[in-house]
Amino acid sequence: MRLVTGSRLDVVGEEGTGLLTRPPDDDPRKPMVMAHLWPGELQEAIMP
Repeated sequence: MRLVTGSRLDVVGEEGTGLLTRPPDDDPRKPMVMAHLWPGELQEAIMP
């Protein structure tokens, strides 16, 4: 899921995620950004 959403958002490596941490509310990509960030947050919560 992260691979698909990351490629659609043109994320390349870790440096590409800086603009995605807090997109403005009027950004049409915001739902996809949230879908991209959620699995990473879930993984961090599961893995100690």
